[in-house]
Amino acid sequence: MQDAMLSLGRAQTLFYYVAPDAPLRRGRDNWWPGQAPAAMFPCKPGGLDDYCFVYAGDDVPGAWESLLRIIGREDLIGDERYSTHARRYERRAEVNALVEGWTLQRTKYEVMNTLAPQGVVAGAILNAKDVFSDPHLRERGMIASVDQPDRGKWELIGSPIKLTESPTEITAAPRLGQHTAEVLEEFLSYSHEKIQALKTDGVV
Repeated sequence: MQDAMLSLGRAQTLFYYVAPDAPLRRGRDNWWPGQAPAAMFPCKPGGLDDYCFVYAGDDVPGAWESLLRIIGREDLIGDERYSTHARRYERRAEVNALVEGWTLQRTKYEVMNTLAPQGVVAGAILNAKDVFSDPHLRERGMIASVDQPDRGKWELIGSPIKLTESPTEITAAPRLGQHTAEVLEEFLSYSHEKIQALKTDGVV
């Protein structure tokens, strides 16, 4: 699943090569209307990309109670004000403040690695730099390396499709005009002489 989502986000990773910082997000709160907590929470040390997504809806049995135990608020277990996702959503500002007070004391990876094993949906938010340096993604083959004639070794997002008998080959993108002659010959039946004349005239 992660491989597939990473592949869908490949266009955004292009900004990693043209700007010193990863592009900013467009919002972080209430990803599921009617559910709380269901947001990206800020984490230590408080940088632009120090966030972890946390979700503890009623469709994940016991998640809310586990979250309360982990953040040290066992006193709220069974509290009618927060007993259902609808009630928590009505008080989402309070709920989010509870969670945020805890996440701000930990890095996004600490938050994820603490919550997820206890049944709370949690995932560190990765920017492009995080993606390309993530050991898990590298082990999965989701970071591919190709040789670009003008740039040398170049890393890019790999393929989420992994078939034993039909492996996906990741190759460098064609250079500008690299296949012009082949296209003209194959699809337009241009002769070698005609293609050379076009090159001489600066048409191609």
